[in-house]
Amino acid sequence: MADPLESLRRHAIAGLGAIALFIGLLGGWAGTTEIAGAVVAQGTVVPLEGSKRVQHPEGGVVSAILVKDGDAVAAGQLLLRLDSTTVSANLAVIVSQLSAAFALEARLTAESIGNDELTLPRSLDAWPDRATLAGLLAAQERLRQSRAEAQAGLAAQLQEQIGQLGEQISGLQAQEAAVRQQREILAGEVADAQILFRDGLMEASRLNASRRELARLEGEAGNLSAEIASARTAIAGSRAKIAENTATFRAGVLEDLRDVGLQIAELLQQKIAAEDRLAKLEIRAPQAGIVHESIVRTVGGVVAAGETLMQVVPHTDRLALEARVSPLDIDKLNVGQLAAVRLTGLDARTTPELVAAVDAISPDLSRDPATGVAYFSIRMKLSEAELARLPEGQHVTAGMPAEAFLRTADRTVLSYLLGPLAAQLSHAFRED
Repeated sequence: MADPLESLRRHAIAGLGAIALFIGLLGGWAGTTEIAGAVVAQGTVVPLEGSKRVQHPEGGVVSAILVKDGDAVAAGQLLLRLDSTTVSANLAVIVSQLSAAFALEARLTAESIGNDELTLPRSLDAWPDRATLAGLLAAQERLRQSRAEAQAGLAAQLQEQIGQLGEQISGLQAQEAAVRQQREILAGEVADAQILFRDGLMEASRLNASRRELARLEGEAGNLSAEIASARTAIAGSRAKIAENTATFRAGVLEDLRDVGLQIAELLQQKIAAEDRLAKLEIRAPQAGIVHESIVRTVGGVVAAGETLMQVVPHTDRLALEARVSPLDIDKLNVGQLAAVRLTGLDARTTPELVAAVDAISPDLSRDPATGVAYFSIRMKLSEAELARLPEGQHVTAGMPAEAFLRTADRTVLSYLLGPLAAQLSHAFRED
């Protein structure tokens, strides 16, 4: 009879051998059998060109709503209008200031070149406030005439003084000529009297009287010469005064012309900015497409600066898939990598898997504002040839959910099983 213990030992050895064989075969299979790797990403179908948000840089009060969700719009089509009361009033003030400045510039230009007529540049033919500009120009013309008359009156007064001094000089010159003639005659008589006095034929008193009269005439001639010189100096002074007044007037005109030129340049910049603000109160479509997610519902409502008022989804058959990938998988992806796309919004039984290629990978990490989950964004382009493989009657539209399988390098079953354990051990050995 066999020993029971020996029988049990043989059965135990056989069992352990079978287990070892099974583990060996399983290990061999796990070490040699490769499984295709893939990164799974959930995403959404989007237009390749992308939707465009409609915003306003300053915000305001809604005065008119012209579209609603689902409306087809053309590029540049008016979508809604904001109240323009404040901006229009500001623009009107700037235009009024510019009208006054242009009229002033026209008058100063005419005065600087001596024109008797005020003219405006041809660029102002289409000026929006032409009637007001014409009135201001007429007022500046009256002012020009008044200033010109004042300048002419002052010059005429000085010219009259010059004329009077000229007549005075003529009279003095005539007197001087007469006195000098008398002096010459008297000088001859004095010479004759001296001869008679030497000969004893004339008394000394009579000779001295003639000499005194000759000296008086010489003094009178000198006084007349001095008066003539003084009158000539006065004439030169009056002429200098005329030139000084003209130069001062012209310098003032040129300085005012420079100042008004600077004022006009500044006001024109303000006008351009105000017109731009006014034009932007009419909010237009940035591209052709369909209005989507409009938040503007009420006339009189207030929209905030930079707020997204609606989106315009483009009319296009060029579609892409935008998906989010875990930061742990981003090192396995690259541009051009192929992916199998399942359109989960369509019937899985009749919808084939489409092939897409990675078109772009975000350069940095993003976070979901709602959940705080970190992710990288990738975009995969769906070609027209792949979309044409869909069964008749099935259409892919923007916003449709999809799932992408991005194939990575093949790995053995063993690497899948031991990879996490190896990572944990490596981390444990690096800890202090």
